[in-house]
Amino acid sequence: MIGGRWPRLVQPDCHERCVRRMLFLSQTDAVRGPMAAALLREMGAGSVGANSAGIEPASGLHPLTHAVMGELGISMAAHTPKPTIAVAGIGFDIVIVLCSDTWEVNSTWAGSPTVRWFYDDPVRVPPEHGQRLKAFQTLRDSLAHRIEQLLNLPLETANRRVLAGMIAELPE
Repeated sequence: MIGGRWPRLVQPDCHERCVRRMLFLSQTDAVRGPMAAALLREMGAGSVGANSAGIEPASGLHPLTHAVMGELGISMAAHTPKPTIAVAGIGFDIVIVLCSDTWEVNSTWAGSPTVRWFYDDPVRVPPEHGQRLKAFQTLRDSLAHRIEQLLNLPLETANRRVLAGMIAELPE
């Protein structure tokens, strides 16, 4: 649900009690990955662990990432883009790769099932007439739609490889 609040799952504090831990990989960890991780944490009320990382991390989040997430009341102030090495020691149940450039470099992740959810980089959209802002909003809404569907999957009971197959099939 965009523009409102999502139904919350019962566990507000994840840590060791997460149903699943997921990593979102992108090229710079400045737009797609941080959006997806923040949406999963917010919509899943912390019951699903969510991290993001980038192959070539940017020096900071793109300003429009802050803006469009802020439209939903989600602060991105604490996020700093990080390299994949920063999350390499964390055991992830599922890794979701968000762009084809990243897939070419990292199609597998330390034995974790890896899923493709490719999205174009909204930074590449021309800024004229609000086109870039609209691209950021469209990306956010598409990620939110998929994540809402992800949260309806049998996260607690499905084998992680079976679950990865289900996640891969979720429509935008």
